[in-house]
Amino acid sequence: MDQIVETSDFPPGVRGGDAIIICGLGNVGRQCAALLKEFGAYVVGVDISAQECAETGSFDEIILGDGSRAEVLKKAGAEQCRAILLVTTDERSNIAAAFAARLLNQKVRLVIRSAQEQLNRLLGEQLGNLVAFEPHEFSARAFAVASLADATKARFDLEGSTIRVVTHIAAQGDWSVGRTPSELNSLRQRMVGHVSQGQTLGDLFALTSSGARVQAGDELTFIDCGEGLKDARTAHPAGTKRRRLDCRALVRQARDTLRAAPKAAFASLAIVVGMAALGVLLYRWENPDIGWFDAFNVSTVLAVGGFDNVFGSLKAPFPISPGLYVYSLLMKISSAIFLGIVFATMTERVLGARFQIAARRPPAPVEGHTIIVGMGPIGQNVASLLQRWGRPAVGVSPQPVAEDILRGVPMLSGPIADALQQANIAGARSVVVVGDDQVANLETTLLAHSLNPRCALVFRVADRELATSVAALVPESFGISESEIAAQAITGAAFDETILTAFHLPGRSILVTEYRVVPGDTLIDRQLAHLAYGYGAIPVFHERGPAGQLNPSDDVRLEAGDKVVVLATVDALRRIERGELAAPQWRLVIDSCPSSDAAFEAGNAIGRIAGCDLALARKALAGRPGALEAPVYRQQGLRLVRELGRIKVGARLEQG
Repeated sequence: MDQIVETSDFPPGVRGGDAIIICGLGNVGRQCAALLKEFGAYVVGVDISAQECAETGSFDEIILGDGSRAEVLKKAGAEQCRAILLVTTDERSNIAAAFAARLLNQKVRLVIRSAQEQLNRLLGEQLGNLVAFEPHEFSARAFAVASLADATKARFDLEGSTIRVVTHIAAQGDWSVGRTPSELNSLRQRMVGHVSQGQTLGDLFALTSSGARVQAGDELTFIDCGEGLKDARTAHPAGTKRRRLDCRALVRQARDTLRAAPKAAFASLAIVVGMAALGVLLYRWENPDIGWFDAFNVSTVLAVGGFDNVFGSLKAPFPISPGLYVYSLLMKISSAIFLGIVFATMTERVLGARFQIAARRPPAPVEGHTIIVGMGPIGQNVASLLQRWGRPAVGVSPQPVAEDILRGVPMLSGPIADALQQANIAGARSVVVVGDDQVANLETTLLAHSLNPRCALVFRVADRELATSVAALVPESFGISESEIAAQAITGAAFDETILTAFHLPGRSILVTEYRVVPGDTLIDRQLAHLAYGYGAIPVFHERGPAGQLNPSDDVRLEAGDKVVVLATVDALRRIERGELAAPQWRLVIDSCPSSDAAFEAGNAIGRIAGCDLALARKALAGRPGALEAPVYRQQGLRLVRELGRIKVGARLEQG
């Protein structure tokens, strides 16, 4: 930080279009500033707290004051700047600042921190050029994916399909061994990383590639675009087991209910049944002419209060002694008293069950589930995602959770140690700790590790160094900072990009970014290969008009009106923003061509894949050996060599 000032007249050489204002200098604001400096932006901070300002170091200027007031924003240069990031923890202040900023600058890009989805949509319609974010929403997906504890490193929904980033350890004799990573690309999957013997041989996010063949034990990372969205009720086989466990729980619950029933009800029922049985014997003994069924019928009618049905007429239907008549009257009185007690108890139980039906939650699964500790906004979002993906989960909270929150998810409350035991932590697949207290999160993480050393541990942390230290000492543990992920998404949005979601890979955050190609855009007439290998932004979807394609071909040339969705780091977005396209460093050399027909077909393939003029392709094929004058990226060259080899044209790559 250079200085704290009262007004912001940008220094000579700093254009307003390069300046970005950040209102709110908390964790998110400070991390946004650090990232924006990497973009080369001139960053002005605004905060009402001098203490917050004293802790910052990535700002060119600091304005002390309330960012929701127009005069403060004007001092910060809101009338000239490119974007304003409103990232305080007070949503009302952010919204007020958005209106004030729009009055000062009709074109400025507004990025607001707000969790009010409906209000955010209305603000976007009213103010224009506004995008809203909530850090919890972005980090929840990272926590949910990490909790899967499998080969899936990222997962998000796009155009009706689920896109996954998956790692695969090559085994002897499987589909990948002996082939180059580029040969493993298909309509469904795209290779983006190759690690062999602990060394990174290829990483498209870092603009590196390798033609080395896959060996047993190598780790491959690829994007899988082939999984359709599934109903959470049928997506995971654990659902069947959970339903079976639910049936057993219902039986246990019924047994417990009977045990808990009042003893007076059982005693009353026993008295009524006993008197009815004695009545059957007395009526049959006194009137041998009637059968057992008739005796049973008369006694039952009397036992349920039907005295007038039997003796309502002036003359009894059968001979009866005074003693039996008195006993019948006693049965009538007893049934009114004791059956009343039984019916009252049954009514109480039925009504109690009626009011509890909506609130009843399923029991905790026995094994293979995820335990989520901390049911705040992040925990609820994580549980919702896992529920949607069909993954069994259990929520744990020190305080009771409202019954209308995530009804289908088991919830346990109370002391964390006891709740973890009740959640069957011994059989849990993973534990996600997302409380608000960093120290308490660490304590819970260590407690969970002691109870189940085999389960994966994912914990919320603000200090990246602490997360790294814990992960080094506690196996299968992984710390995630929601402010770090959100800051990268907000930073990307500041440059007019649409950030759909974000996820975390080891050592970096990846932004799922949507680009709309407009007339005059620097991306026009660029191949998707330039996005992938020149900028490090991996295309996963391309749309032109009504037609869209997942995992599109590198050969597609972008036109005005196209939409393309890419996976990119903040550094890749910065390169696209600045137009810093990495130049191709390889050239294709043609050694042999068997015939003119093969040369014609080879020329078309070179022009399509390399994106060069057909005349250059024909010229390279005319003389052998002949080099293609248009340089290519290594990934393009490897594909070209492979394609030309299929038509018997000998080709190779040379660097330089």
